[in-house]
Amino acid sequence: MSYSPEHILRNAKFSQKQIKAIVRVIEARTNGLLDNEDLETALAKLEVRILNRIYMAFAVQMGLLITLIVAV
Repeated sequence: MSYSPEHILRNAKFSQKQIKAIVRVIEARTNGLLDNEDLETALAKLEVRILNRIYMAFAVQMGLLITLIVAV
Protein backbone atom coordinates (compact mmCIF):
# COMPACT_ATOMS: atom_id res chain seq x y z
CA MET A 1 0.00 0.00 0.00
CA SER A 2 1.39 3.38 -1.03
CA TYR A 3 1.45 6.42 1.25
CA SER A 4 3.06 8.92 -1.11
CA PRO A 5 1.92 12.55 -0.86
CA GLU A 6 0.20 12.21 -4.23
CA HIS A 7 -1.76 9.17 -3.03
CA ILE A 8 -2.87 10.93 0.17
CA LEU A 9 -3.90 14.07 -1.73
CA ARG A 10 -5.90 12.03 -4.22
CA ASN A 11 -7.73 10.36 -1.35
CA ALA A 12 -8.35 13.70 0.39
CA LYS A 13 -10.92 14.41 -2.34
CA PHE A 14 -10.88 18.19 -2.42
CA SER A 15 -14.18 19.72 -3.40
CA GLN A 16 -14.57 22.14 -6.27
CA LYS A 17 -15.34 24.82 -3.68
CA GLN A 18 -11.97 24.29 -1.96
CA ILE A 19 -10.11 24.31 -5.25
CA LYS A 20 -11.87 27.53 -6.30
CA ALA A 21 -10.96 29.17 -2.96
CA ILE A 22 -7.29 28.36 -3.50
CA VAL A 23 -7.41 29.69 -7.07
CA ARG A 24 -9.15 32.92 -5.92
CA VAL A 25 -6.42 33.59 -3.35
CA ILE A 26 -3.69 33.04 -5.93
CA GLU A 27 -5.44 35.25 -8.50
CA ALA A 28 -6.05 38.02 -5.95
CA ARG A 29 -2.36 38.08 -5.04
CA THR A 30 -1.33 38.00 -8.69
CA ASN A 31 -3.63 40.94 -9.48
CA GLY A 32 -2.29 42.93 -6.53
CA LEU A 33 -5.53 42.80 -4.54
CA LEU A 34 -3.85 41.21 -1.53
CA ASP A 35 -0.78 42.53 0.22
CA ASN A 36 1.62 40.13 1.92
CA GLU A 37 -0.14 40.26 5.28
CA ASP A 38 -3.56 39.55 3.75
CA LEU A 39 -2.04 36.79 1.67
CA GLU A 40 -0.51 35.15 4.73
CA THR A 41 -3.85 35.31 6.56
CA ALA A 42 -5.78 33.83 3.62
CA LEU A 43 -3.23 31.08 3.08
CA ALA A 44 -3.15 30.22 6.79
CA LYS A 45 -6.93 29.73 6.78
CA LEU A 46 -6.77 27.59 3.66
CA GLU A 47 -3.80 25.64 5.00
CA VAL A 48 -5.68 24.61 8.13
CA ARG A 49 -8.62 23.37 6.07
CA ILE A 50 -6.39 21.53 3.60
CA LEU A 51 -4.21 19.93 6.28
CA ASN A 52 -7.27 18.78 8.19
CA ARG A 53 -8.56 17.10 5.05
CA ILE A 54 -5.20 15.44 4.34
CA TYR A 55 -4.81 14.24 7.94
CA MET A 56 -8.31 12.76 7.87
CA ALA A 57 -7.59 10.90 4.62
CA PHE A 58 -4.33 9.57 6.07
CA ALA A 59 -6.05 8.54 9.33
CA VAL A 60 -8.68 6.61 7.40
CA GLN A 61 -5.96 4.80 5.43
CA MET A 62 -4.05 3.94 8.59
CA GLY A 63 -7.28 2.76 10.27
CA LEU A 64 -7.99 0.45 7.34
CA LEU A 65 -4.44 -0.88 7.48
CA ILE A 66 -4.66 -1.55 11.23
CA THR A 67 -8.04 -3.24 10.77
CA LEU A 68 -6.55 -5.46 8.08
CA ILE A 69 -3.59 -6.39 10.28
CA VAL A 70 -5.83 -7.17 13.27
CA ALA A 71 -8.19 -9.22 11.09
CA VAL A 72 -5.31 -11.40 9.88
